[in-house]
Amino acid sequence: MDRTFNMKRDFTIDIFEFILANYRPGNVFQFEITADILHPDIVQFILEKVPVGLFRFEIGIQTVNQKANLEVSRKQNFEKTAQIIKSIEHKVEMHLDLIVGLALDYFEDIKYSFESVFKLYPPELQLGFLKFLKGTPVRDKFEQHGFVFDPNPPYQIIKSNYLNENELQQIVIVENALEIYWNKPRAPLTLKYITEHYSIFDFFLGLGSLFVSKRPFHQYILNDVYDTLKEYVIQNFEEDSMLLDMVSIDYYLQHKTKPKSFNNKELERFEKNKVVQYLKLNHHKFRHIMIPINFDYDVLKNENKLISKDSILIIEYNGVEKPKNIIQFEPTFDLFETQNV
Repeated sequence: MDRTFNMKRDFTIDIFEFILANYRPGNVFQFEITADILHPDIVQFILEKVPVGLFRFEIGIQTVNQKANLEVSRKQNFEKTAQIIKSIEHKVEMHLDLIVGLALDYFEDIKYSFESVFKLYPPELQLGFLKFLKGTPVRDKFEQHGFVFDPNPPYQIIKSNYLNENELQQIVIVENALEIYWNKPRAPLTLKYITEHYSIFDFFLGLGSLFVSKRPFHQYILNDVYDTLKEYVIQNFEEDSMLLDMVSIDYYLQHKTKPKSFNNKELERFEKNKVVQYLKLNHHKFRHIMIPINFDYDVLKNENKLISKDSILIIEYNGVEKPKNIIQFEPTFDLFETQNV
């Protein structure tokens, strides 16, 4: 419960060593830490000794706006925090927190913080809203910042000198879209692509607005998620042909059994048969989706870089779990030159 326990190098390593000596398979230990004060020896200990997935770190970034941080006597080096996160993210699962409504944090500041933190691609990003709990300093000084909050628990912010009610409502829409499409996760490839090429905050706001215009955020089925995403992309990114491919791949990777065609780009049956024969795929045991793409899927997924590559993406379904066998096949000859009749 102590988010500053990692200030002491020896104390932290002692705790970690005790866990390593006594944990059982399947255990996961969550720590709330302050990342920018994580000692280099602790980082090295994690990299050398901690098994992947044993630790989960919750890091309260809250805001990147230094004026807002200083207003609550909080110091944070976001650049160092980001560096620490990137150095250990392959060993430790990350949960990052932002808070909406802090004093001196305007709408554009919140947008900037959101986009800066989202670029770290944490498995879970929580967008929380300032609450005025009894006995806390923020409640004691609420009048000087024009804070208005719900008098009933959980005493959440309604407006302030820095955010009006409409702006707060827009951020609520972003929060709901974030939960549905990223934290689940249901569209990681699409959202990483958006982040690298557009404003991810604006994307969530537009997508969430379309979503809630059709149904409540908490009443939907899986097809609603992708039909809305597809509609939003077609309406607003018509010139970006790659983006719809990202949406399609995210859709296909969410199913345990082969789903219905999503974007009408799947190979024709005779083309699929040729690929099955050439790669000796087990079409008796598994089902396959095959779609032509013009980028390197593995590089985009793992490095968030877009590299041109004409190929066929093959997604294999076993009917038990979501696809794990994903093949990017690049024919070195015209495999489909002659159609078998």
